[in-house]
Amino acid sequence: IWAALERAQWRANSPIYRPGAVNDTLTNPSGTPVSFLEYMLRQTETRDALVRRYQSPEEHAFFPRDLPPPMLPALDYAPLLAPHDVNVNDEVMQRYVDELIPAMCEAGDDEQYGSSVLCDINLLQALSRRVHLGKFVAESKFADSPEEYRGLLERRDTEGVLRLLTNTEVERKVLERARLKAARYATDVTKGGCKLDPSLIVWLYRDMIIPLTKKVEVMYLYQRIGLVPPPEEEYMHICLGDTRSADVSPSADEP
Repeated sequence: IWAALERAQWRANSPIYRPGAVNDTLTNPSGTPVSFLEYMLRQTETRDALVRRYQSPEEHAFFPRDLPPPMLPALDYAPLLAPHDVNVNDEVMQRYVDELIPAMCEAGDDEQYGSSVLCDINLLQALSRRVHLGKFVAESKFADSPEEYRGLLERRDTEGVLRLLTNTEVERKVLERARLKAARYATDVTKGGCKLDPSLIVWLYRDMIIPLTKKVEVMYLYQRIGLVPPPEEEYMHICLGDTRSADVSPSADEP
């Protein structure tokens, strides 16, 4: 929520997200032009990889193929998860740029590209960590009911897996807490009102964080028992669940 508030103070600044729009010399390692956001995020991940950030099972790079080896010796992490290659950061990035930025930020260009992109990186990394924690949740739930999960997975009953994973009442409480925290943190004590509409934070959790977390859980569980996960088209509509309600959908006209 804090990271969203930080980004929302700047305008959308759409050139940040278009290759060549800010600086036409910015490229990825293969020489393809990239956006200012991608370039700065790659630089950040390169720095962080040197101090072994991405050896932690809780961290996931947006560009994992291009990371340098760490400068520090490896740490001995407890093997909490089964082998897998689950990483949904491509979708986190796409939805962030295409959906969240237009809804969260005032339209237009204030030329605060540096400040905006640093806020973008902080928020993207926070979203990635939150979504990928679904692997740990899935592992814990699988450990509680291994035979039930294994049976559903072997029958490729993804809907049944999601029913077993989902606690609708907990999700509703998460959304309500998100709304209350957003209303508290976003209050402008100087001018009154809110710096960011709390309904946007509800949308962020309800339509982005929770569904992507469930996608991570499903992918991880299938891979956990050596199966290929089904295509997301078969189950993402279920991941949205029944916590959706029209009154908290974001709008590009909202702050």
